Amino acid sequence: MIEDLSERLNRINPRALQQQLEQGRAESGSLLGIGGFNLDTSLLATEANARSTSRFIPHASSATDSVRWSSRPAAHSDEISSFLLAAGEVDLEKIGAFVQSMIDEFGETLLRYKGILAIPNENRKLIFQGVQRVAGFDYGEAWNPDEARISRIVIIGKLLPEEKLRAAFLDATGTVGQSVEGPLAA
Repeated sequence: MIEDLSERLNRINPRALQQQLEQGRAESGSLLGIGGFNLDTSLLATEANARSTSRFIPHASSATDSVRWSSRPAAHSDEISSFLLAAGEVDLEKIGAFVQSMIDEFGETLLRYKGILAIPNENRKLIFQGVQRVAGFDYGEAWNPDEARISRIVIIGKLLPEEKLRAAFLDATGTVGQSVEGPLAA
């Protein structure tokens, strides 16, 4: 049951760090001030999880203790999902139109979205993030010469049509039917 919950949480947000607790005691400094909403240069779950060995896995502290769960009926599928969109360099106007269209149509169900974009003829990474209809962006650090210039967007939302958004993204980036080199999946 605990493993099932951990797997479910990982499907909802593979970047969320988990840690094992004993009687609700967490590692010092592991819950507050962790920069969970900071946009860093990594959007991949595998890269984020490699930075910490903590994974939250509730458990009983002894054989006589029990873990208590709510009596809420199990959902057949989660309403909240996350997915990664990736392409090479992207045209700023086209990707801007995609993001604006996504916000216009799904703003109320977009819980969080963030991305690092490779813009042609720009040596800095364009970093953006948002919650529902509020978004911001700025240029960040320069791309390393040996770094693949891959644009990535992570979207977390409630009942989002992943395939529709994926198709619109691929259309905006001109990568329909193409593959992007490098590690894209989390």
